[in-house]
Amino acid sequence: MKGIFVRTPELSYNAHYVERMAQKLNDFGMELVFYDLDYNNIDAYVNFLQDQRPFFVIDVNGSALVYGESEGNRVSLCDAFGFLHISVFTEDPMLYYPVLLNGRGARNLIQMITDMKHADFLRTLGYQNVYFLAPFVSDDLLQRPIPNEKQIKLLFPGPIVDPNIIIQESAKVFPEEVMPVFVEVGEFMRRNPEVDAIFAVEYMLTFFNYDIQEKFLKWRNESPEAYISFLVNVGLYNTARKRLFVISFLEGIDIKILGDAQVPLKEGQEVITAQSQEDVLNIYANSMLTFLSFPSIVPSGIGFTPIEVISQNSCAFIDYRASLPGFFIPDQEIVAYTPLDRLEIEEKLLFFLDNEDQAMEIASNGRSKVAQSFTQNERAKFIADIINQIHQQSLEMLSQNTTDTLQ
Repeated sequence: MKGIFVRTPELSYNAHYVERMAQKLNDFGMELVFYDLDYNNIDAYVNFLQDQRPFFVIDVNGSALVYGESEGNRVSLCDAFGFLHISVFTEDPMLYYPVLLNGRGARNLIQMITDMKHADFLRTLGYQNVYFLAPFVSDDLLQRPIPNEKQIKLLFPGPIVDPNIIIQESAKVFPEEVMPVFVEVGEFMRRNPEVDAIFAVEYMLTFFNYDIQEKFLKWRNESPEAYISFLVNVGLYNTARKRLFVISFLEGIDIKILGDAQVPLKEGQEVITAQSQEDVLNIYANSMLTFLSFPSIVPSGIGFTPIEVISQNSCAFIDYRASLPGFFIPDQEIVAYTPLDRLEIEEKLLFFLDNEDQAMEIASNGRSKVAQSFTQNERAKFIADIINQIHQQSLEMLSQNTTDTLQ
């Protein structure tokens, strides 16, 4: 069965994992070819599709969704040419709202999300063909050499952004009357770490007076794209607040902050930088304990970064959410902390900094779990099974239509 993986410029590093996974589809009976899309020459891509006549196309984050016009209506190429289009979203689909808004009527489009809560946003747009694809890493990460001695005792992947900067920048973009909602929604999300921005807005809006509610709803209805940007910025604000909270009281503990820090640092805190993803992986591999704070764009599940960290034999110190034990077992494969419990965070950090053997045992267990359950082979088989199922359904429908015609 023929398929095409479409590579596009300027994708995130996680797209690399999807491409590696797609290469494994050939091991499951697929005939996959790769195509580098040039946005300045879409006609060449259209001609390539016509020549290849694939059963399916795969892209990352909707980057190869192309539309045409038919009788004044916008039509996706997957419907016009009759192929299955699978978009694997390694990031929050909300970040790709304009593309998804155009594709709402596509019948042959499937979204594969890497966080279950992302389905809520897609369903508000009218999408129903949504599958969950658990995050994973490519095999080469598990084949990298792991140092016996860890040079860094405690790592905190950033960046650490000043929340006030996000408020100031957002105030330049959004109307003055919606900014009180912005701040209160962000604070509500910080107090309730498992709440996503969409729910938080609906919940908190009821606490404002009628005038603010009316103005906000009017603005949202008239400016849907601006509202999506509003939700994204609220998430950025919440992420900044979470990270600033946990870093602000870790004074006196030696901690390396990977990435930029826009806030004054405490005693023992030092910023380190990486020039490439390879540098990042080396830093993970040289860190005994990695203190992770989930960004708002990963509202549930596990995300890619923790799996990268764990694959490099670093003990992941992760903020707890209800879905976490479905991926890694707390205190056996990871260490979990309650995001707002300062005392628990300090006690657990100090314990594992003083008991490195226990931290490294958990790191080793976690790395084994990644090798067992979070690889490109596992995900390639999952996608191949879905493609085969849809192919079989299409053959059955074709057979039924042929029978009906003959009768």
